[in-house]
Amino acid sequence: MEEIYYDPNFYEFRALVEIAKMFKTPIQINVNLKDPSSKEQIEIDGLINIKEKEWPIEIKSYPLSETQIKLIIDKYKHFGFKRLKIVAPNFVDKIKSEIDIEYIEFHPNLSLIREFYKNWKIHLSPRLEEELYTGKHHFRYKLAKRAKNSIARFINQTDKCIKTEKDLIKEINYRIPLNNPPVRIYWSTARWLSPKDLYFKNLKQYCLGQPLVFDIDGSLIHKALFSCIISPKTGLCNYCIEFALLHTKRLIKFLKNLGFREIEIVFSGRQGFHVYVFDKLLGIAQRVRIIKELRKRKIKIDELITLDKKSIITFPSSLHGYSMYQTKIIKKIDNFSLNDLEKIC
Repeated sequence: MEEIYYDPNFYEFRALVEIAKMFKTPIQINVNLKDPSSKEQIEIDGLINIKEKEWPIEIKSYPLSETQIKLIIDKYKHFGFKRLKIVAPNFVDKIKSEIDIEYIEFHPNLSLIREFYKNWKIHLSPRLEEELYTGKHHFRYKLAKRAKNSIARFINQTDKCIKTEKDLIKEINYRIPLNNPPVRIYWSTARWLSPKDLYFKNLKQYCLGQPLVFDIDGSLIHKALFSCIISPKTGLCNYCIEFALLHTKRLIKFLKNLGFREIEIVFSGRQGFHVYVFDKLLGIAQRVRIIKELRKRKIKIDELITLDKKSIITFPSSLHGYSMYQTKIIKKIDNFSLNDLEKIC
C-alpha cells in the first residue's frame, strides 16, 4: 500500500466538501466544543446532522494505524460522542469500538487540477498585467502532497524572474511534478530586485515598491460569532462570501472617498476578496494610518497583508485547489454572484 501524505489544509477542506456532497447536507467546520465536566476544549474538523443525529468528523491527511485510530476514538469518547466519522487516505487497520464508527477513505482528484493548468488561460486586467510584466514579483507554489515528516510542501519559482503568462504556465506544467500539482499559486504583493531570492530567508532582499493590497477574509470576520458552514451546493461557506462582500463594498467606498481610483478587485477563490490599489505607492506610515481608520470604521481586513512587504497572496486567475474555484477579476462588486464563477468540479 502506497503511503500518501497530503497537504493538511487542502485535504481537510476537500474532504469536507465531498462529505457535504455525499450526504447532501451542510457541514459545520472547525467547531470548538467544551467538556462541561472538565472545561476542556476540543476542535472538531466537521459536524454534520444526518437524520437528526449529529456526527463529528475527524480528518487526517495521512494513513492511519490502529494506534492512531484508538487515540482518535478515545478523544471523542471523552467528550461523550456516541458516533464518529473518520476520514483518511487509507487505514492500515479498522478497529471496532463501542461508539459507532464510519471509516471513509478519500483521495482528492488531483487530475482535475493538472488538467486545469494544462489548458490554463490567464485572464488579467491591464493593470495587473503591467505588474506581472515587470518581472519583479515573487512566485511560490503549494503542492497537493507533502513528505511524511513535513507540514506542507512549497516550491520556489525556477526562473529568476517571471515576466509573462507563458513563463508562468511553463513553470506550472513543465517544472512541477505531474503527480503533485499546485493547490495554490502565490505571488508577492511587492516588487523585488531578485524575486526568486524571497524564498530564502538568509538572503538579503531589496524591495522596489509595493502596491496597496487588502485581503478581506470572510471567515475571519464571522468566526467570532459562529463557525463556517459548507454548502453541499456551492462547496463554500456562503456566510464567508456574504460577510466578505459586505466589507469589500465598504472598503471600496472608503478608498474612493480618499481619492483612489485605480482599484482592482479579485475573488480570492474561496472565502473572500483581494483589493489592489495602484494610484501610488505608500510608505508604512501611510498604510498604518489607513489601517487605523479602517479599524475605527469596523471594516475588517487581514492587516498583515497590507502592512508586511514580504506578504504573498493567491495569483489572480489561478485555481484555488481547496474550493476548486478559479480566482477571478471582479469588474463590478455590486453585481458579484457565485453563479458567474467557474468551478472545476
